[in-house]
Amino acid sequence: MSKAWNQQKDESRQAYTSFLAYRNLPSAERSIRAACGVVYGGSTANVRRLEQWSSQHRWVERAKAWDTEQLRIRDEAEQRAIVKATEKAVAKRDLTKDRVLEEAAAVAFSSLTNAASWTEDDLTLKPSDELPPEVAASIESIELRHDKEGNPIHKIKLHSKVPMLTKLGEHYQLWGKEAGIQSPTANFFQFFLEAGRSGEIEREMKRRGLLPTAPGEVIPDASGEVGEIEAEMNS
Repeated sequence: MSKAWNQQKDESRQAYTSFLAYRNLPSAERSIRAACGVVYGGSTANVRRLEQWSSQHRWVERAKAWDTEQLRIRDEAEQRAIVKATEKAVAKRDLTKDRVLEEAAAVAFSSLTNAASWTEDDLTLKPSDELPPEVAASIESIELRHDKEGNPIHKIKLHSKVPMLTKLGEHYQLWGKEAGIQSPTANFFQFFLEAGRSGEIEREMKRRGLLPTAPGEVIPDASGEVGEIEAEMNS
């Protein structure tokens, strides 16, 4: 089906060319005289001829149909752009969510032995360029200094696991929030969190020799707090 703004069957090529000049003008500036100037290089001597063509071939009506079509095309393009931008935003949000979960998991399941090793005599920190990203993310702080005698002292501290374990548990719905109802798995996980928060798990494992202790580290009783691991290194 021929569009209103296309060349009509009874419309000559010259008449259609003049119509295109009229149609393509901005709607606020559209006039027969302006179109005549475009077609004839600024001359308006043929205005009367263009007026006859305009009346015969319904220029005003066809130009309005053209304007409506262009508006529709722009609207569709804007909608496609909005959809595309939204899809990108959603993809970015999902990517950010995944990265946050990865960072949280790195902290929650971190192990000090991934970042350092120690014996009865010294503590050795692994080179930073050898640490995987997830291990580096689990480290809260590292301190390198010397005591008054010039002996190097190294400290390493990991982020607290409890907040991250709590958030991961909530995300994966390991326990319910409504009416205080929890599954057996949730109850066990909650017990594990409480034990981890108090430091009892780590203390008990060190008492049983399942975890190494740093040189000079004192293992407090069940009511005490687990402090930072600190060791002196002989130069």
